[in-house]
Amino acid sequence: MKLSSTHIKYIIMRKGKLIIPVVGVFLLFLSCSEISKLTKFDMPVSNSMELPALPMAVPEIKKNTDSISTNYQSSFSANKVSRDFIDKITLKSLTLKVSAPENGSFSFLKSIKVAISSKGLPVKEIAYKTSVPADAGKTLLLDVDKTTDLKEYVLAGKIVMHITLSTSKPTDAPYTLTADAVFNVDAKLLGF
Repeated sequence: MKLSSTHIKYIIMRKGKLIIPVVGVFLLFLSCSEISKLTKFDMPVSNSMELPALPMAVPEIKKNTDSISTNYQSSFSANKVSRDFIDKITLKSLTLKVSAPENGSFSFLKSIKVAISSKGLPVKEIAYKTSVPADAGKTLLLDVDKTTDLKEYVLAGKIVMHITLSTSKPTDAPYTLTADAVFNVDAKLLGF
């Protein structure tokens, strides 16, 4: 059967009406996924704390940091987002580093838990390491809960870290530890 040019135009028009919406929906989903990536950014927060020399292994020691500024305003400003458009803030990573003594390491640690609090909010556990290797070096990456929403804590402006640790051996000098937290901020796109 031979098709005339009128039949061919009719088929193209009819099929085109189906193809255009399908392609449009596909592009919409693809671009929403890409746009979603653009509405997320990392916000680092760092703080140092002192740990006294421990003359013997300790089953549990608790230490709180001073109040830490989250400095969210400058991160939000740099990413051109208002606090009103924040959907969720989660903890992406928490790394501890031995700043002093020079030859210090985390080999004295048996386990560690880190929680945070803010004014008017309950203490919430955010990171841990249940078994610190005996050969741990100067840096320790903690296991974190990447799903818990910490938006209220970060937007409060100041947080306190509550550190609970147990040691496997004594330390002969005080330690200075630096905690480097990275929060992942998920902003709403146009308020949605």
